[in-house]
Amino acid sequence: MCRFGFSTLGALPLAAVTVLVGLTLPLLAEANIQEVGVVPPQPSMCDSVSFHVTGYFTDGCWHYDGYDVTILPTMGPFTAYMMRILCHREDGAACPLVIVPYEVSHDLGTLSPGPYTLLVVEVDSQDSTTFYDQRGISFSVSESCGPVEPCVLPGFTPSQQGCNAVVYPGRPGFLTVTLTNSMPVAGAEMFIEDIQQFRDEYCGSGSRCGFMTRVIEVEPIMRAFDMGVDWTFSGNKLHFMLHPFSSDPRETSGLPVIEPGDGPVARVWLEVVVDSIAWATPIPEVTFDVILTPVAFADEYGQSIPACPTFAPINGTVCIRNAVKCDVNGDGRADVVDIVRMIQCIMCPIPEGCCSPEEIARADCNGDNVLNVTDVVCCIRHILDFSSYRYEEEQARDPETLGGAAAIGLSSQILWENDSRFSVPLTFSSSKEVGGVEAWIRYDPTVLSVDGLTLSESLSDSELFFSASEGVLSFMIVDVEGGSIPSGDRILGEVSFVCKAATGGETELIMEGAAAADGEGARLDIVVSGKGLPVTIPYVPTACLASRPNPFHNSADISLSVVREQKGLLAVYDVSGRLVRTLHEGNLSPGVNTFSWDGRNGEGLEAGAGIYFLRFEGEREALTRKLVLLRH
Repeated sequence: MCRFGFSTLGALPLAAVTVLVGLTLPLLAEANIQEVGVVPPQPSMCDSVSFHVTGYFTDGCWHYDGYDVTILPTMGPFTAYMMRILCHREDGAACPLVIVPYEVSHDLGTLSPGPYTLLVVEVDSQDSTTFYDQRGISFSVSESCGPVEPCVLPGFTPSQQGCNAVVYPGRPGFLTVTLTNSMPVAGAEMFIEDIQQFRDEYCGSGSRCGFMTRVIEVEPIMRAFDMGVDWTFSGNKLHFMLHPFSSDPRETSGLPVIEPGDGPVARVWLEVVVDSIAWATPIPEVTFDVILTPVAFADEYGQSIPACPTFAPINGTVCIRNAVKCDVNGDGRADVVDIVRMIQCIMCPIPEGCCSPEEIARADCNGDNVLNVTDVVCCIRHILDFSSYRYEEEQARDPETLGGAAAIGLSSQILWENDSRFSVPLTFSSSKEVGGVEAWIRYDPTVLSVDGLTLSESLSDSELFFSASEGVLSFMIVDVEGGSIPSGDRILGEVSFVCKAATGGETELIMEGAAAADGEGARLDIVVSGKGLPVTIPYVPTACLASRPNPFHNSADISLSVVREQKGLLAVYDVSGRLVRTLHEGNLSPGVNTFSWDGRNGEGLEAGAGIYFLRFEGEREALTRKLVLLRH
């Protein structure tokens, strides 16, 4: 994912200045803001505050053109910022069918105490009246600059198109619970309330029905992957607890904890059960809010950690839909088989002569009443976003095939490019031509990140789509012009990974499942060979940090050695973790980089005598050294 720096492109237009926070803008579904955050999440007037935004564009014809930040006029006691993500799309070009992500960080510095609101909008840089997406958050800056008591802030991942979870009859969806914590958390207990039940609703052709939403599983993920979980669901309330007892404690070196950070820790699976009519009868589409309430948090010593104060309830939105999106063939699931069928419908000179009206309607992913390649890309993105659940669904629906028409797996040959980057070939064989194939690979996101996936030259006529999120890489290979992958044995391509830290140890890649279709869109039996692939991570120190003299009176000379060019942050913090002085932020050259600290803070004032921490945060490694400042 690319990271972009600050850029100001023109003044904020008058039309945008008059937009008040919370107003719904006329949006076009061409781009997507995924996450909007404030760092730190509970800032004080002494903290340096920054905005952080991530998102993506839907194909390769989109271009990121920078961003600007402006204060909006308001009629309330709060201060409102608007961040415009500026972009444009090249019309008339042959667009690569790839997702283009972006990530933006903007530093504001210190802010005055009080309430604030941030509105983020995607704006066409060539037509400032055209908006593509918007999201907003509120936060407050406190007056206290003393040591801040650690706290834990729970929440939900940002909603997509207004829904934190989308649930269909016959196909569960999930809410993703997040934690922001500055210290290790060994236990977390929470409620999710107001999970709605519906009675005596109008369904189908005027008939009445009842349906209920219920919790079927709570799953620890990401930083909480090693944690245990217990939960109960009664009425409309989920009560769940993440705890460190997921395995025999005698087999571990210590209690598993949720390490400090910000992001997902649990996935709450929801399903819709229709109890009054046949499953095939459409139910009304409804939306309702749930409330997350923190109960208790604890550190690894059994000491209580308070929940961070919030100024509004922690809400999530659940959307119930009455059909599985992109289920073209109507078998209750959406996968590569439906994609191949869509392509057959599109390539047909008269789609109505090759596909039924129901198939065409289910294939219209973007709802514009026109069936074309944009619907194919829309459905592929939708399918890949639900890859981890669909594998579990396939395993439950179809018994394991002992000898199928196709087989896919991870090669046992690991190709190391250097000490931190490697690739693994994807093996494939089939007894007949294949119209499309997809698969899902699970990895440990705390150890590895996906660096890319490339197709073999023999598949140059095919298109590759992939998505990596929350430790699952999902990919799909199809020919959008209706071609096929020839029969026989071959290498589909290679998936590349980067070790986040060369700390040594073992990890594993697991190909969890796959699906395949022939050239006409019929499902093929496919088996996964060699599901688990162990990977040994080498230990290679990539940076060295030292300071002399230590203790010091007037100035300390600091040397930072890195083995390759990279971006990094070198800063001094006090014992409470508060930033005292930023010494360097930006590019570092290979070799020894020298800096000094004169014992003053960022405002040029002398820091008091005592213990400080010198910290370097690089692209793949973080180092901390203790400094002792003496005063006469």
